Amino acid sequence: MPKLGRAGYSTGEAIAELIDNSVDARIPGEFLTVKIRINRDYIEVSDDGSGMDEKTAANSLRLAYSTKKNQLGEYGLGLKTACQSLGEKFSIMTKKEGTEEEYYLEFDEKEWLEKGDWKEHKLELFSSEKNKRGTTIKIEKLKIKYYDPLVTILKKVFSERFGP
Repeated sequence: MPKLGRAGYSTGEAIAELIDNSVDARIPGEFLTVKIRINRDYIEVSDDGSGMDEKTAANSLRLAYSTKKNQLGEYGLGLKTACQSLGEKFSIMTKKEGTEEEYYLEFDEKEWLEKGDWKEHKLELFSSEKNKRGTTIKIEKLKIKYYDPLVTILKKVFSERFGP
C-alpha cells in the first residue's frame, strides 16, 4: 500500500483523482458540491454525492476493488494512490442519504507497516442525521510541501480540468 504513493502524481493530479471520485458519486439531476480545504496540516476533499453504504466503505481500501463500471474510478486504485501520494495518514467519512449510519475508516501508513494486517482495519459506525449525505476524505501527515501560492496554482489547474 505505501508504494502506491510513489505513483508519480503531482499534488494537483492527486487531488483531482479524489474529485473524480466525487464526480462518480454525483446524484443524477442534482448539482454536485465539492469542497477542498488545503493548509499546512491537512488536505480535505468533501462532497455531497451519494456516499457509500457499509459494504462499499469497508471495501474502499481494498486494492483494485471497484464496483464502478464505465466511470472514472473503474479500476479501484485512485483513492489509495492519490491519498498515499499526498500524506502518510488518511481517513474517510461517508454516509448515504436516508440512513442514520455514517461510516469512518482510517489508514495510517506507519501503523500499517508495523502490523501489516488488514484484520486490524476497522470500519467505525456513527449515528447521523438522515438528510445528510456524501463523503469526506482527509489526508494528514502531508508528504507534499505546502507553500502559499499552492492554492492559487491548484485553482487554475482545477478550473482547466473540471471547468468544461
